Amino acid sequence: MKTYTYLIFTTVLFVQQIKAQFTPRVFGGADIYLSSEFNNRSYYNFQTGIEVFRIKFIAPEIAYEYFFGALNNANHIDEVTLIEDNYLRRKFNANTFSITPKLFYGKDGWRILVLPKYSWSKINAYGYYYETTDNGLSYTIKQEEEISENQNYFSLGIGLEAEIFETEKLSMMFSILYTGLNAGNTLSKLDFTDYGYGSASEESRTLGIGVKLYFNPFVKDTLQ
Repeated sequence: MKTYTYLIFTTVLFVQQIKAQFTPRVFGGADIYLSSEFNNRSYYNFQTGIEVFRIKFIAPEIAYEYFFGALNNANHIDEVTLIEDNYLRRKFNANTFSITPKLFYGKDGWRILVLPKYSWSKINAYGYYYETTDNGLSYTIKQEEEISENQNYFSLGIGLEAEIFETEKLSMMFSILYTGLNAGNTLSKLDFTDYGYGSASEESRTLGIGVKLYFNPFVKDTLQ
């Protein structure tokens, strides 16, 4: 009888442990990537997704991400009047689906993370050429261009995650990231050479920093 009781007890504990590891968590986050060629020296990313499960040292994630940013404006100044007589504005966005087989190590509410990520993006690039009128008091669009292309790429990051507000339901992650997104390749295909502007050659594969908030609706609140 004691043997059966012990087996039932250990089985229940095992099932509870497995259940805890296979409960998904939802998350939302934002990243900022650094590049001097972009407006405000950066471009941005918002994301939402799900951590599918956690077992041993792996916790795979799937996510939808939205990248966006604008290059510094290129312009021409009239040598006589010293008034800007035209300028070029170029920007991009990217709708992205990504898979991250996240690796982790840690206990007692914190984890060190390695974040290898593979992404599929549809990148949209937009260009707008403006000329000034009324001695620089107003601008008129003379040409617009839009280009879209698909891109697959690999990214990598490291991070640190910790529970917040003394509950297992919520945790926050801070990370350092390198993205393989090459939006500059798409932006370079915008053609405004007829107006004296060459192709963009900016590099968007760069380092960034990110933050994520995780929420687990399946665990009991342990708020003290």
